[in-house]
This record gives sequence, structure tokens and C-alpha cells, in this order.
Amino acid sequence: MQENDLIKTLKSDINTFFNVSIEKSTKTNDEVYARLVYYNLYKIINPNITLSALGETVNRDHSTVIYSLKRFNESYLYDKRFKYLYDSFMLYYPKYLQEVYLKEVYVNITDSLSDVINFVCTLDIDKRVMFITKLTKLKESFITNNSEDERVL
Repeated sequence: MQENDLIKTLKSDINTFFNVSIEKSTKTNDEVYARLVYYNLYKIINPNITLSALGETVNRDHSTVIYSLKRFNESYLYDKRFKYLYDSFMLYYPKYLQEVYLKEVYVNITDSLSDVINFVCTLDIDKRVMFITKLTKLKESFITNNSEDERVL
């Protein structure tokens, strides 16, 4: 499913699951929970969206989005009902679970690459060249060994 399609269906799926309208200005628990889920997932699916633009999708301003995004983790950790509803939503709509998982994998890979870059920066120039040469050979070896499976590095 394309990112735009996923975003288009997100609001509808949340409204349906929580049986609310997240655009309304009411503050029942279910509506607040639904907006918490919406902001969090939307930001995962489209991390480049501004907080103002995200808020506008549900008639809110950027400060409300900031507060809600900060509150999401706290609610998930300490509010049993919110945790249950969020987990249930994710199980009911696994397409969003995949997006969350991919983000976590990306963050972990990015952190690992950052560690490698920091390590390489501590090496003198000769050791850097040797490290990069060995890394290139490893990459070529990986591509050659997996070409039969039609996989690409």
C-alpha cells in the first residue's frame, strides 16, 4: 500500500475503530485516545509533515499535536485502557503495525550506522582506507553470493 493511500485511510480507520470523529472538538476519552493514535501513526507514516499541517488535518493547532505526541508514550506506558485500545487497533489494522515496525528497524539501523561512522572517524587515514576497502570487498562478496537468489544489497 502506498504512503498516500495509507494516510487517506488512517483517519477513516481510526474513526471507525474508536467509533468517534477525531475532527470534532469534544474531549471524551475515546476521542482523545483516537487522536493520540492518529498523530502518532501519521507522524510515523509521514515523518516530514509539519506539526501545523498534521494538526490541520483534524482541526487542531501545532501545540495540541506537540502535547499529544509527548503524551502518547506516557499514556501507552501507564494507561491500561489506552494500551489495550492501541494494541487492539494495531492488531485489527496490521498495515499500520508494519509501518511502526519499519520505523523501528530504520532507527536501529541508523543508530548502528552512526556508531560505525563514529568509529571510522577515530581511525587514522591509512586504517580508514583499509576499513573501507574491506567493507567494499565484503559488499561485493555479499552481492555475488546472493545474485543467484536475485537479491540486491
